[in-house]
Amino acid sequence: MSLATMLCFLNILLEAHFATYLKNIRKNKIVALTLLFFGFHFLGLIYTSNFDYAFHDLRVKLPLFVLPFVYAARPLQVKEVKHGFLLFLLSLLVTTGINFYNYHQKISEGIFLDIREMSLFGSHIRFALLVVFGAAITLIYTVKRTKLYWLFALLFAWFSYYTLYSQVLSGVVAYACLMAALFLYAIAQLKIKSLKWSLWIMFVGSLLTVGIAMVQFLWPENEDYIYGELDYASAEGTIYYHDTLSTFFENGEPIMIYIAEEEMRREWNKRSTIPYDSLDRKKQHVKYTLWRYLTSKKQRKDAQGIAQLTDEDIDFIEQGITSLEAQNGGLQNRLNGLKTQFQTYAANGNPNGHSLLQRLEHWSAAVYIIKNNPYFGVGTGDVQDAFNDAYDHLDSKLDEHHRNRAHNQFLTTWITFGLPGMILFLAIWIVFLKGALRNKHILALAFGIIALASFLPEDTIETQQGVTFIALFLAVFSTQFHQKTEA
Repeated sequence: MSLATMLCFLNILLEAHFATYLKNIRKNKIVALTLLFFGFHFLGLIYTSNFDYAFHDLRVKLPLFVLPFVYAARPLQVKEVKHGFLLFLLSLLVTTGINFYNYHQKISEGIFLDIREMSLFGSHIRFALLVVFGAAITLIYTVKRTKLYWLFALLFAWFSYYTLYSQVLSGVVAYACLMAALFLYAIAQLKIKSLKWSLWIMFVGSLLTVGIAMVQFLWPENEDYIYGELDYASAEGTIYYHDTLSTFFENGEPIMIYIAEEEMRREWNKRSTIPYDSLDRKKQHVKYTLWRYLTSKKQRKDAQGIAQLTDEDIDFIEQGITSLEAQNGGLQNRLNGLKTQFQTYAANGNPNGHSLLQRLEHWSAAVYIIKNNPYFGVGTGDVQDAFNDAYDHLDSKLDEHHRNRAHNQFLTTWITFGLPGMILFLAIWIVFLKGALRNKHILALAFGIIALASFLPEDTIETQQGVTFIALFLAVFSTQFHQKTEA
């Protein structure tokens, strides 16, 4: 990405049509606002104290200047953009195929990989956004019945499946927002009022139904867990260990009851090549993985519980899979994971190790920083330092290595540049979306929705892959608005 960005800029310099470049940039309000936003990073140096991070941030954000400048100065023609999209889709097909094959090949060899390790060519979060954008392109090409539309339909099905299977929450959120926005756009184009209102009612009803179902599914089940009378000993006569004050649950069941550890150690070592007191393939303690897995199956932690495990169960535990439901894969597994997060948090209030709960802590710290620095922010380089102070002041339960930045681009922008920077950032996207709607450029609208959706759970433009994705397509689409034709 760095090399390609530099070559683009070098090409512009060598052509040296600077008068034409300036004229084209002046016509492009979106790019002009984007370049102004990049300039805010230099203003933020005036009142920053951590210059090491400030210059690092400027280096990472350089595509936010170079790519809009290049593509506004020398706009691509519609035909060139179409060819670019086809190459983009081809590269996505190849990379998703390699990722999927490699992941399942490792699993078949008995090597357990976390689902996040499926992405071999960069951050799984940023790659998920590329796949969702690929789904948007193929869906729109399919609906428009372009040449080989059936092939685009197959690609749309594949990218949709990959998005849900990979369990990247940011990707799923972006995909859901994309589908909802395109459906609403389609409704708005209808001429028959009765049909339009019927679809509106259906959409709102579906949204409410899904929302209520999600709340009911994720709502903690173990807040007032009633144990009742617990057996004293196992079938072999071993006295059980019961900790009814424990706040650890798996699949809604308490983990720390009916534990006969000597029986488990003996029977497990008979069936597994990984000793009971060793580590599983995810470098977790095998015994704790075993306890959680038995709990998820509603089995006691004793010899009889081990006897109920199949050879496949043993293999799953050796791989580090802690729950029977984790075998489901895909979106269902991600939702089960979120449910476990909420159950654990309701029981002990500890957000560590749970991505969504940690984000809630990040956002709480972000709001605290904004309240104390609402107008000018903390400067280009002091964002992480401000968060460190906020976590200390709020007495956060987050471990030190989990005390990260906002994981929300809107909050990060406000924290960095204050209210003026936030207004400018919002203005870029308001003007962009208005341009997409005015020109009926559905692909640009889809990109804008994906970008904005990604800003909610992530600091998308704080990484090179994220900022390159945003800067590139923001510039390309904005120049398309002036050509009155869609790619």
